Amino acid sequence: MPDNYIVFQDITKKFGSKTVIKDLTLAIHKNEIFGIIGRSGAGKSTLLKMLIGFYPVTSGKILFQGKILKGSDIKMHVGFCTQENSFYPELTVHENLQYYGNLYGLSRSEFKKREAELLKLMDITLSKDIVANNLSGGMKRRLDFAISMIHNPQLLILDEPTTGLDPITEKAIWELIKELSSQGVSILVISHMLQYIGEYCDTVGFLSNGQIVLNAHPDALRKKYPGKSFADIFTVVLT
Repeated sequence: MPDNYIVFQDITKKFGSKTVIKDLTLAIHKNEIFGIIGRSGAGKSTLLKMLIGFYPVTSGKILFQGKILKGSDIKMHVGFCTQENSFYPELTVHENLQYYGNLYGLSRSEFKKREAELLKLMDITLSKDIVANNLSGGMKRRLDFAISMIHNPQLLILDEPTTGLDPITEKAIWELIKELSSQGVSILVISHMLQYIGEYCDTVGFLSNGQIVLNAHPDALRKKYPGKSFADIFTVVLT
């Protein structure tokens, strides 16, 4: 049985009288790529923001390896890559990584080692001294990944990681996500790119009206809905 890295225990989130997440229970295993899909307004972004501590939970618990973490403790365990670029456009790739390395308190030797690892992993070593704003869309996305990973987090949260990219670059980014997972990073990803969710995720959770209505391996879903594409399965489950 896989180790549970993140556990949501009966999580509820309310904004005033509106309930966005309701009694949600979910486990994310160590080293797994867990995809969450759902219609707009289902509560996906709210779920992520509770996980990183941006929103407090109304009730329930979020456990990191059996412990409740808060504030700076969450920040050190989690990397967060959003749809929006997190880098400073007028700084070079190196300067951006250095800034975030300092933000996370990395020593000079720690940063030097980590930067070299990430530049190689993201295949942006030759772009180290290029101003971020002059990078291609795909290279900017790789820089965002590197920034989110600079402090070597155990969990990486990705919110629509390939928005606005061409199909070839999309595929390359999903291959990068797979590589990160193989190196021991647990990954929680939200994406509307259903073909990639179905191809690369170890587990897929369908979120509807603040609850996980189905949670399974993509192969199990294909077996349950034979002959249907992942987009068709999405429609069947969530309508």
